[in-house]
This record gives sequence, C-alpha cells and structure tokens, in this order.
Amino acid sequence: MGIQQKLLVSFVGLIFVLLIGLSSILLIDFSHTVLASVFDTGKTLAERSASVIKTNISDTIAINDYLSVEEQRRNNSEFKFNSLSFYSKQTKKNNYIITASTEHDLIGNEFDTSYLNITETQARFNKESKTYEFIAPVFLSNLIIGYAIVVYDEDVIFEAYFRTQVKVVVFSIIFMYLTIILVYIFGSRIVFPLLYLRMNVNKLGTTLSKMLGGKMKVSAELLAYNDVVKTKDEIKHLSTEINDMTNVIKGVIPYISSSTFTHVEEGKQTSVLKKMTFLFTDIRGFTTLCEGLSPAKVVSILNRYLDIQSTIIMNNHGDIDKFVGDEIMASFDGPDKEINACKASMEIRTAMAEEKETRLKKKQKVVEIGIGINSGPVVFGSVGAKERMDFTSIGDTVNLAARLEGANKSYKTKTLITDVVYDKVKNNFLCREIDLLTVKGKVKPVRIYEILQTKEKAKKHLYSLKKSFESGLEYYRNAKWNSAMQVFQKLAEDYEDNASKVFLERITLFKRNPPPPQWDGVFNLTVK
Repeated sequence: MGIQQKLLVSFVGLIFVLLIGLSSILLIDFSHTVLASVFDTGKTLAERSASVIKTNISDTIAINDYLSVEEQRRNNSEFKFNSLSFYSKQTKKNNYIITASTEHDLIGNEFDTSYLNITETQARFNKESKTYEFIAPVFLSNLIIGYAIVVYDEDVIFEAYFRTQVKVVVFSIIFMYLTIILVYIFGSRIVFPLLYLRMNVNKLGTTLSKMLGGKMKVSAELLAYNDVVKTKDEIKHLSTEINDMTNVIKGVIPYISSSTFTHVEEGKQTSVLKKMTFLFTDIRGFTTLCEGLSPAKVVSILNRYLDIQSTIIMNNHGDIDKFVGDEIMASFDGPDKEINACKASMEIRTAMAEEKETRLKKKQKVVEIGIGINSGPVVFGSVGAKERMDFTSIGDTVNLAARLEGANKSYKTKTLITDVVYDKVKNNFLCREIDLLTVKGKVKPVRIYEILQTKEKAKKHLYSLKKSFESGLEYYRNAKWNSAMQVFQKLAEDYEDNASKVFLERITLFKRNPPPPQWDGVFNLTVK
C-alpha cells in the first residue's frame, strides 16, 4: 500500500474522529447555551409577570395591558413563548384558573394540581405536551394568590439548534470529501510536515513525562510547542489544535501544586509518612488596604503580593501547597529544607519591605507580613473525594506552623520558627528565643524563636538585642519581674523592639496578678 493510501486510511480516519468529536462538543455546548438562555429568559419573564400582577392584583385592565405588551414583544424575540398566563386562586372552590393570558382561549382553564407545592420560581419539562414551563408564585402578604406561568414549545426552543445541526453535518461531509481528495493528491507533501509534527509532539510529551516523574521542574514556561508546519491543510489544523491544547495545559499548570502534579502519574491514592518543612505566610492589613477598591483592583493587588512570595518560595526549592485568601501554605523537602524555608522567609520580608517603601512614597496604604515555619513528620498523600483529589500534608507539624504564623500578631514579630527548625539553621541565621508556649489544642509546650537576620548580614546591634532579650526572658521565667522589666524597657527604648513591649505588658499584669507558685514560664496561646 502506497503512502497516499496509508494516509488516506489513517489520517482521514483521524480527521473524521476529531471532526465528529469537535462537532459533538460544539453542538452539545450550543444546545446547553440555548436551553440556558431560554431558562434565564423564561424565569425572568415569569418573575417579572408575577411582580406586575402582584402590584396590579385588583386592576384587571392593567394586567391585560401588561400581557398585551409582552405579546407584542414576543413577536420580536428570538425565543417566542406559547403563552403567558395568570392562574388566580378561587376563594370559594379553593382552586386555580386562568383569569388572564396572552392566549385568550386558555382563560378559564384550571391549574395543574401538581403545581400546588411550588413556593418559588421553578422550571420543568412537560413530557406530554413537550413544552417547557416556568412557574412563578404570586405572593400577597406571604400568601400565594396565584401563579404566573410562561410556556415554550420544545420545537421552537431548539429550532436554531436543529438548523445549526444540519449546517454542521453538511459542513462535515464537505470537509471530509475535500480532505480525501487533498490527502490523496498532496500525500507526498504531507510526509515531512507529519514528521515535524511528530517530533514536536514527542518533545512535548517527553517534557510532560519528566514533570510528572519529578525529573524536571514543574513550570508552564517549559512547555513550548513549536508550530513548524507551514502547509495550509488538515495537518496545519491538527498542529493548531495541539498548540491550543498545549496552551490549555500551560494555563492549568499554575493552578496545580508541584507535589500534586508529580504524583498524578501514579494514578492511585497514596499516603506516606515523611519529614517536611512548612512555611505559612499571611498579609496583615490587607482588608484595610482594599477598602473602597473595586474587586478587580483587590485581586490585582493580592496577586501582586502572592506572586512576589511564590516566586521567592519556588526559587528556594519550595512548593506552593495552596492559597487561602491572602495566606500561603508552602512546603520544603530535602536535606536543606529548613535552611531553604528560612532563606525564603527572609527574602519575602525584604521584598515586602521594598514594596512597602514604594507604597509609602506614593502615600498609599501598606501591609505587613507574618511568617511561621515548622519542620517535622507529616502524612503526605492524596486527600479529597473520588472526583476531586489533591496531594497535601496533614499533621501537627503543619498545624503548628500555621499557629506560629498567627502568633506573630501576639508577639509583634515577623518570622517565628520552632526549636526543631532553629537547631537546623542556627549556624546560618541569627535568631533569638521568643517564648515557651502551648498552642491551641496542645498541652506540650514549644520553644519558639524569631529570625532576626542571616548571620552574614547581621549587624552588631542585632547580636546585642538577642543577648539582652534572652537575658530578660530568663528573668521573666524566674518571676524576677523588676529585673526583667529593666531589660525589656531598655530594649523597647533603644531598639523600639515590639516583642519587648509585649513582655512589658505581660509583666505588668503578672505583678498585679502573680502566677501560681508552680508556674513554669509557659505562655498559653489561645488564638489561632
């Protein structure tokens, strides 16, 4: 069998399948669009009619005038209704009959008793009459006094769809006929474009496979489809379709975390116990900043801040697990996970400080950032429902990281870490112990630290701040209130240290209401 015959059999068959699939999708989508449009129009008309009738319930002339106007509008509408009727409740017989309608022959007809339980606007399909009916109850003093009903013929609704269906079928037949001729005549010209197409698709598939296998960074920018087909035939169409598909995939990738993307290939629900580091960030004052702004502007500002943080996190080998409003949950894996997380936190603080300076120069509202970092064992795996899964991490390690992010509010700090993280990064970062606390839902206390600066950039005054603060903390835990106050007061005055101010407030309270004799210096953090 020659190349033309092979192309005729295989390629024409492929084009046929693609054409049928695309046509089916378009037709189904068009039918849904038509039906959705009718449902919207029908419900709106029924509700509007119910409102007008309610307003003019005692004015039969006004109701009939309204129906006449709607009847005139019907002639100019794309979807013409059969009838618009008002079923009025008859007090004596306790039933409903048509007292006004665009179709005068219907006046006097009784109401279908199956409608009696309808208390809000509904739509339904009548199989017997093959009509779509939109029913809106007419209320007066919370009592139903009647119903406004709009009726559409199914054939009228789908007339445009049937015409389009015929056009699609005719177009498909003509297209397939021309395809057969062109493939047979220009078969030799199709061979090389096919080879180019195959090479590009193979490259695209290889890139995706490496991403799924965790052998390549998950990034939409790495998915590049080079459309080298210069012919103007079905192969060019196919190449364009693949390019569009690539663009869709590239558009979806940013919405999927790297951990989820790399585990999708396994195709099954899995979970493992592993040690990871988690970083939580939250923007303080974002709600105030957005007051009076349009939704589009709010989203634009939020995306700006989230993009700054996300880029830094991923550049430090982290993965964005999820966004929750203006909060980010990120995870770090590998032997340097704690160091990478702390580096990311410092870079985020620097970037956000620069952004703050820019906004202050423009006399705009500014925000602050709070960061919490913890490291430890978690259950990592697929979580969710059968139809919507995600790969995420669950456990006390994650919860504590989130609590530390929130604890920044209480201590007026920027970045809080646990002692587990501190043990891993103390040679790289200058940190000061902040407190020994228990978080909500836990009994065992946790020693927490604040990252002040990387050691290579830390100034002498930061070392002095660390030493003095920790000495004051020692006085505080031994209930030596006066000595602790002297230390914290000096730090608050010399360095404007907010954490010291927090402890000054605590000590003031403890001096008025001393803690019990067995007090161990642990602070119970009750907020999330």
